[in-house]
Amino acid sequence: GNASTRMGYFSIRQLLGGVSFCIATFSAMAQVAIPSAKFLPVTGGSVETRSVPFLTQADNLARRGYIETEFLLSGKASIYDYIDNASKSPLVQIITPAIPYTTRLIVRRPADPARFRGTVYFDILNATRGYDGDIVWHYSLNMIMDEGAVYVGLTSKTTTVNFLRDKFGKPPYVLRNATRYASLSMSHDGQIWDMLSQAAALLKDDANPDNPLARFNVRRIILAGYS
Repeated sequence: GNASTRMGYFSIRQLLGGVSFCIATFSAMAQVAIPSAKFLPVTGGSVETRSVPFLTQADNLARRGYIETEFLLSGKASIYDYIDNASKSPLVQIITPAIPYTTRLIVRRPADPARFRGTVYFDILNATRGYDGDIVWHYSLNMIMDEGAVYVGLTSKTTTVNFLRDKFGKPPYVLRNATRYASLSMSHDGQIWDMLSQAAALLKDDANPDNPLARFNVRRIILAGYS
């Protein structure tokens, strides 16, 4: 295929440790930079003034013993390209290093950490409509909760980052507290490769107080996406 198609396949395989179609499993690597994460609280009020996560499922989770939390994830991500496009080599190189980003993670986990069995399903949130879609969650929620797993969704494209920062909570969309995502920033879609590996490294860093799953002892992360 063309360079962008090959980048989508080979880069995930090399940077994250193995791909089979849209599902990948990988473990955080020691050399991966660890991003910071900041908890985003839920605040009450009217429908127009309250501050809640976009795609919130909190009400549906409570009856299953699950809770939902959300975090701002910040770090620096490089842009990659192929060393030799003419030969269609899968080897890549950094062409623009360390571009700052701030995106968001939405986490759905057992309220009681003792129920957790070690697996995180890490979803690249779907961007087809120009805003996040948690399709993997809706197809898999019963399986995820039945097995005591954790679901993590990552806002992963410039279009969806820009939607949350610039359009969420404003007409013609449903009014909400529009300041919730004011600090989001992603300048290049190619930042996704480092964003994924860095977020996974954070989720595996059990002693890191920034880790949304600190002390959960995450044993495996399964990367998933829907397109």
